[in-house]
Amino acid sequence: MDLSAAQLDGSIYAFGTSIEGDCAAERYDIAGDQWVPLPNMKHLRSLTTAAELDGHIYVLGGFSINPVSIVEEYNPGSRKWSKSPNMSEEKYDMKAAAWRGKVFVTGGVDEDTRDLKSCEAYDPTTMRWTKVGSMITARSGHGLATVGDMLVAIGGNAGLGGVTAEGESYDEESDEWRPLCPMPTPRTTFGCCAVPLAALEPLLAGAGEVRAARLLVKGHAAEVQQTAVRAQAVAQVQVLQASQLADGHAHLVCANLEENQLCVRRLRGEELSQGIQQQLENSIS
Repeated sequence: MDLSAAQLDGSIYAFGTSIEGDCAAERYDIAGDQWVPLPNMKHLRSLTTAAELDGHIYVLGGFSINPVSIVEEYNPGSRKWSKSPNMSEEKYDMKAAAWRGKVFVTGGVDEDTRDLKSCEAYDPTTMRWTKVGSMITARSGHGLATVGDMLVAIGGNAGLGGVTAEGESYDEESDEWRPLCPMPTPRTTFGCCAVPLAALEPLLAGAGEVRAARLLVKGHAAEVQQTAVRAQAVAQVQVLQASQLADGHAHLVCANLEENQLCVRRLRGEELSQGIQQQLENSIS
């Protein structure tokens, strides 16, 4: 059955409807390599999303005969569930991430089975939900992650447009989403997280050839990891990396390690010049 997950203090927490039909919750202790059962959630639902903020885990929305706006909060210290304020919309298959002290929920599917552009944010200090700027692309089953100081949404189901590869990032100052480099492959219902590119080297050692390319752009170093992955065990890896350069501008690197494809864009949607883009591509070819 489907599940949602969140990470906290060296453990992975998983939530969802089990094959027995209950509101299962479990914790994987990475150090001890064991799963520990947790108290069940109070509301039976599927296609939820989860996020951790300030030591508490929020399981949001989902489907239970109809879409729901329910939010349950788990306190690992007391091992108890409590009710948090409902979201403003009833929806399922949306995605959540903690960012700048709030839980952001993006997209999803409503009661009319329409994919949503809408986004909202929960502030636990005020216990209030606030509508924020809508995404450019309506999507569900997408990926949502914080990359550096960015909130990034990628891929997913996009209504009549089918499965999308498009990406976008949220600018809190303007309350707008801005387009980012699309993934090489459209996909939906996938996992998404942000990791330093350097962290992939030990994982891919022996699976293929790993080489690093360095390009000096106006005196600033931008590093990109590129991998030709040949082992079937490592299929496709999608990596998002935000690096702060000396000029104060950040750039987003989106690399498909299987297909050796690369694209780079300045944050806030501004593309790097074609000349710099070509230099970067040539330097790793």
